[in-house]
Amino acid sequence: MDTKVSRTLRINLNAVKRLIREHSSYESELSEAQAQISQSTFEPGTSEYKRLLDIRGEAEQMVQDCSRRLEEFMGKLRASLNEAAAFPEDPLVVEARAIIQ
Repeated sequence: MDTKVSRTLRINLNAVKRLIREHSSYESELSEAQAQISQSTFEPGTSEYKRLLDIRGEAEQMVQDCSRRLEEFMGKLRASLNEAAAFPEDPLVVEARAIIQ
């Protein structure tokens, strides 16, 4: 495989794997923040309650941002995979196909 194609495929593959991990992390952070709010004994309007709401809001924004970036890099990975279609047995190609599916 051409080194340029291989390099592009590796970069996009690693970016997608990283973004999948980040997305999972932010989703768990969001669920923890929602659980903290539902179990909270703070009165609505207090600074502690507002802090919990801010944490949840930030986690929601990060999940949305991470989803957007993941979709962007999935498109780049598909394009890189199309360029490397002549090498179906290459380990990078096999791994990329597994992640896309």
